[in-house]
Amino acid sequence: MRRIVLFGLFAILFNQQSHALELAGENVGPKVSRLLYDAQQKLPLSVRNAIQGKLYVEFETLPNDAFGKADRKFKFQSLKSISKIILSEKFIPALKGQKTKAPWTQDKALETLLHELGHIYDYRFAPTPHRKAELDQCKRSKLDRIRRDGQSHRNRKTVLKDRSATLSSRCFLLLEQSTNVSEDPRFLYLTGWYDVQKLKNTRPNRIPEYAFDNAREYFAVFFERFLRDPTFQCRMPALNKYFETKFDFIPFKNSDCYLDTEVAIKNTTSYADIDPDRIYEIHFLQASPGEAIESRFGHSLLRLVMCSPKRDTVGPECLKDVQYHVVMAYNGNVRDLKQSVIKGITGFYESQLLFLRWTLVEKEYNKENFRSFESIPLKINHDEMRQIVYRALELHWTYGGDYKFFSNNCATELYDVLRATINNEVLWETDIITPNGAFDVLKQAGLLDMSRRVVFDSYKPKLQKAYEEIAKANMQTGIASKLQLNGLDDYLNNSYADERIDFFNQAIASKKLKDPRKFVGSFYLLASYILNDLDKKLDQLTAGALLAGQEGRLSIRQGSDFDPEEEKKLNEQLMKFVYDVDNLLKLRESIIPSNRKISGYGIPQDDDYPESKDAQEEKVAEISSKIKGIYKDRKVFFDKYFQATSAEVKGTKSNMLIYLKKIREIGI
Repeated sequence: MRRIVLFGLFAILFNQQSHALELAGENVGPKVSRLLYDAQQKLPLSVRNAIQGKLYVEFETLPNDAFGKADRKFKFQSLKSISKIILSEKFIPALKGQKTKAPWTQDKALETLLHELGHIYDYRFAPTPHRKAELDQCKRSKLDRIRRDGQSHRNRKTVLKDRSATLSSRCFLLLEQSTNVSEDPRFLYLTGWYDVQKLKNTRPNRIPEYAFDNAREYFAVFFERFLRDPTFQCRMPALNKYFETKFDFIPFKNSDCYLDTEVAIKNTTSYADIDPDRIYEIHFLQASPGEAIESRFGHSLLRLVMCSPKRDTVGPECLKDVQYHVVMAYNGNVRDLKQSVIKGITGFYESQLLFLRWTLVEKEYNKENFRSFESIPLKINHDEMRQIVYRALELHWTYGGDYKFFSNNCATELYDVLRATINNEVLWETDIITPNGAFDVLKQAGLLDMSRRVVFDSYKPKLQKAYEEIAKANMQTGIASKLQLNGLDDYLNNSYADERIDFFNQAIASKKLKDPRKFVGSFYLLASYILNDLDKKLDQLTAGALLAGQEGRLSIRQGSDFDPEEEKKLNEQLMKFVYDVDNLLKLRESIIPSNRKISGYGIPQDDDYPESKDAQEEKVAEISSKIKGIYKDRKVFFDKYFQATSAEVKGTKSNMLIYLKKIREIGI
C-alpha cells in the first residue's frame, strides 16, 4: 500500500497566496503531485470549505478492477477531521509518466479522484441556516401530527412510521437527510429518485450504468462531469443549473457546446424546436375525465406557447401562433395490440414524456373524445420556464419509467417536473396522485393565472345542435325516410351513409326547408365526425384481427358470400401482417430518441452520432417512411378485409362531397 498524506490540505486551500499542496510520505513522482493539484484547482470553493481537515490518498489493489473509493471512516481520527481516498494501484504507471492503456490513464485518475472527492463532500453534511429553518418547520409539523392523531403510545408509533400520513415527501426527505446533495429533496426530485435507493427511471437510457446504484453514486458521477466536461451544461442543462446554484460556481464560462432543443413529435417524422428563448408562456392543461379507465380521473398536460419563427419579438401575439404550440404529456407506451388494465395498474407499460402538436391535442380531446379542457397560464418567471424546458429535454433523451394508472401517472410525472424546477414551498411540501390533485395544489400555490383561463369545450354540444337542426328539418318536410332520428348517439353510431344521403336529397328537393344553409352545414358537420369515428373503428377492427391471428384464431370477416379461395388468400395475407407486428414494433422503438444508438450521455452532442446528425435524421426519416409504408399496405388490406365498414367510409366521403357542392351553391 502506498500513501500520500496531505497535511492540512484543505486548510491550505483557504490561503489565497498558496497554490501548491504540501505532500508527505513516499515520493511517487511529479505526476501524482500534478494530479492532486489539478483536482484542487477544479473544486469549487464551497466544496473546499465544506471538506477541510486532513486528506489521505492511498494506492491499493482494489477488487473487480475498481478505480477508487472514498473511505469516510478512519479508525484513529474523527469523521469531521479526516477522510481517506483510495485509488487503484493500476494508475501508478500512468502517474509516473509511463505509457498505459485505457482506462488506466492520468485523465481517468483525475476523474476518479474528483468522483471520490464528491463523495467526501457529500458526506460532510452541514445544513445552512435556511435549511435548518426548514428542518425546524418539518419537525413542528411532525409533532403537531403526533399530537393530533397519536393519542396513545401505540398510535404515536404508527404515525411516526407512516410516511404518507405523517409528512409531505419533502419533509420526510429533509428529516432523513444526512448528506449535502444526494439526500437533498431538490436534487432527488430533479434527478428522478423517490429516495436515496429507489429510482423512478427503471429503463434508463444515455446515463452511465453505475450512476444508478443509488443517489449518492448518481451525484458523484455527475459531479465530476460537471467539473471536467465543458459539454455537461448542454447535455444535462437542468442538473448543471442546480450544481451552479448549489456550489455558486461555473466551471466553464465560455463553453462552445450546442444545446439541442429539438424534440420528436409523437407519431410523426417531424420535430419541434422548444428553444426556451422562443417560448412566451407555459400553460397547465387540465382535461375532463374520459370513458376509459385510465382517463377517468382526467389528464394533465403542459402547453408550450411557442412563437412563430417569423416573429422578431416574443410576446402576447405568440398566443395566436397555435400551429407552433407544443404540448408535453406523459403516457404509457402500450406495445400490445390491446391495452391491458392490469398491466396499466402494475407498471408493465413504459412511462414516456411525449411531445405533440397543440392543434392535434385540441382535436383529439374536443372533437374525438368529447372532452373539454382548460388552458391556464403558469405564473412563473423565465428562469423557471427555462428549467422546465431543460428538464423536459433531459427526460426526452434519458427517461423511461413504469407507468401506473393509480400511482405513477400523467399527473404525478408532470407534477414532479414542476416540483423540481419551480421554486415554490407548496409544491415541495404537497404530494398528489390525480390530475385534479395537481390542479388543486397548483392553484393553492398561486401558480395558476385563473383570470386568463381559457376553456375549450367538448364538441358534443355543437353536434347536438346540428342533429337538432336535422330533426327540425324532418318535422318541416314530413319526409318518409329510412333514416331513424332517435337521438344524437343513435344517429352517429347506427345510421348508414345511404340513409343519410337519401334523406338529405329528399329534404333539399322538397324546398320546404326554412334555413337550408344550417341544414346543409349540419349534415357536413355530423358527417365529419362520423368519418373520423369510422377510421377509428377500422383501426380497432384491425387490432382485433391481428390479435386474433396472434392467438391462433381468426376474426369473422364482415360481409357475406365470400369465395372460399379468396377467403383463404385473405387469411394468408392477414397472417403475413400478424408476423410483421413484431418487426413493426422494433422499427417504431428504434426511432424513439432515447433508444437510438448514439454514444455519450444526456442530450446528444454532434460528436455523439456515429455519423453526422443530419445523416442520423435521414435514417430516422427512412425508417419512418418504411413504417408509413407498412401501415399503408395494412390499411389497403384491411379496407378489403372489413368490407362493410370500408363501404361506410367510402359512402360518407362521397356524401361529404355532395354536401360541399351544395354549400358552394347556397353560399354558406
